[in-house]
Amino acid sequence: MTIGGEQWLAYGDFNLSVYDYTYALAFNKQLMDELNLGEPYELVNSGKWTYDVFNKMCIAAVKDLDGNSTMDDKDQYGWSAIPKQVEPTMWVAAGVNSIKKDADDLPYFSMENDEKFINVFVDVVEMAWNDDAWYKTKMNANITEDNMFRNGNALFQTTSFGLLDTGYYRDMKIDYGILPHPKYDEAQDSYYTRVEGGRIFGIPMTTTDTEFTGIMLEAMSASAHTNVIPSYFEVCLKTKYTRDDESSAMFDLIMNTRIYDLGDTFWCEQIRDNFISRLFTDGDTNIASAIAENKEKCVSKIQETIDALKK
Repeated sequence: MTIGGEQWLAYGDFNLSVYDYTYALAFNKQLMDELNLGEPYELVNSGKWTYDVFNKMCIAAVKDLDGNSTMDDKDQYGWSAIPKQVEPTMWVAAGVNSIKKDADDLPYFSMENDEKFINVFVDVVEMAWNDDAWYKTKMNANITEDNMFRNGNALFQTTSFGLLDTGYYRDMKIDYGILPHPKYDEAQDSYYTRVEGGRIFGIPMTTTDTEFTGIMLEAMSASAHTNVIPSYFEVCLKTKYTRDDESSAMFDLIMNTRIYDLGDTFWCEQIRDNFISRLFTDGDTNIASAIAENKEKCVSKIQETIDALKK
């Protein structure tokens, strides 16, 4: 999150939002077994958990349960996810970002010249929209308003650590496991995990005693690191919110591979929640045109931030 080599804003362990906003992929263990799709934990550990494998599993789960030849909320899908969360979660998992930084650690609008980013965007739209793999909804609120996964009618669900701490999951009758989102392909060197922003703190210029403020922030973080974080991970995430030992290992993998994309966070309004969300929600793959149309205002907003920080 540095800009120009400076850390303007920060998280601390007393602030759990950076952990709560970390994304994961829940899967229906019963449906996975019924469809005889194999062992997902083994795929992750072997490095073979990829877009292609995920897509094939999603397609295999699609079923017209009521037999009316129309896929709706009465049927079964491969994947449940809020539209605006799909693309950023999947492009981060593929190892690409919507905003990059130059040699001086300054962010710049990079999508127009990033062939892999464009390919990933198109692949994700096609993966979700083709073959009715993704449960199509225009809901952009909390995933807990979508009952497809909770009712056992979706094989996968894109979720977050924070959402796991809700009645939606705690009260579920079906057994579920936790995975990272898939790599783009086997050649990718690592799994990558998206962090969707968070509640970041900063010290305002009007602060009269910056030393005392810094001491207190450090003290709160140190105390939370010792007394809160172990309970958060070992007691809550790995015990209360999961139902098998393998998921505990997946939490560690997810935590060790987190990525913070500035186009999904700092400039979310111009990028993720703007043309990216609109294109995906409409099943539109014309990303190159949308990038060209939105480039000027994105570049301007980024430069505005850089100029303000230089002051």
